[in-house]
Amino acid sequence: MTEPQPDQLLLYGRPGCPMVPPVRALLDEAGVEYTYLDVRKDSEADVRLRQLTGGFESVPTVVLPGGRVLVEPGVMALRRALGEMGLGDNPGAAGTLKAGLSNPVYPILLLIALVLAIAVAVSG
Repeated sequence: MTEPQPDQLLLYGRPGCPMVPPVRALLDEAGVEYTYLDVRKDSEADVRLRQLTGGFESVPTVVLPGGRVLVEPGVMALRRALGEMGLGDNPGAAGTLKAGLSNPVYPILLLIALVLAIAVAVSG
């Protein structure tokens, strides 16, 4: 693998992490070019990630151009950081919400909340 360049945005991730899809979706919504590094397939990327995060496999981890590191950022924190750096287009509230809802855990939580609401309504 080639060494990352300081002017590129890097996104470290791995399959199965529910926080990676929202970060990727936000970057896509904002039109930001980035390099995705799958730490399960790229052992050099895994080593660099652990150097950045104090030895942990904390994903997603975003390295902004210039070297600023965001460990496990939510979509709002990433949106704010992109805006501060003038990167990409502001995806706005709708784009940010859309990105946030791409977390595969949220539909399950919504279903549980719906079931609980129905149970309360029926029993009360």
